[in-house]
Amino acid sequence: MKTILIIIFLFIFLNSFSQWTYYSKSDPFDGKYKSAYVIGISDKFPYENPLFVINTFKKDSGNFNIYLSKVPCACCENLEIDIKFDNDDNIYELEGNTNSKKDIWFLKFDNKILHNDDNFENYITFLSDIKIHSKMYIRLKNDCEEYDCEFSLLGSSKAIDFLNKN
Repeated sequence: MKTILIIIFLFIFLNSFSQWTYYSKSDPFDGKYKSAYVIGISDKFPYENPLFVINTFKKDSGNFNIYLSKVPCACCENLEIDIKFDNDDNIYELEGNTNSKKDIWFLKFDNKILHNDDNFENYITFLSDIKIHSKMYIRLKNDCEEYDCEFSLLGSSKAIDFLNKN
């Protein structure tokens, strides 16, 4: 009986750290927006709990951003973000952008979403891959270093669907 309780406790404990969180918010600068995020894992101290975030903005219909935070500085040139999903040989090779503090790595997609635009197709395919896979592996690269992290995609379908609701 104790063994069963321990297994149940471990299952609940591990799942609580790998779930996606999502919410809707409003502020005077961005207006209404929706956000979804998941905490990942890495073995590089002090960046052991990277954050993968997707935001959609209502005031700019179709405007979104996807970024990683709690990761090493994007201080050097040539930011590249490689993304691979479990059981898939394809690798997304994206350029990265950063903010003024250089503490965030933005995945570079064209924010002007047009249905015939390649970036739109890449974005939609990328979100579909997040929904259908169970793990996502990300490598951040620049002229100074490489950093690898991993994210559970448990609960990602519900989070992505929430972002896409009107």
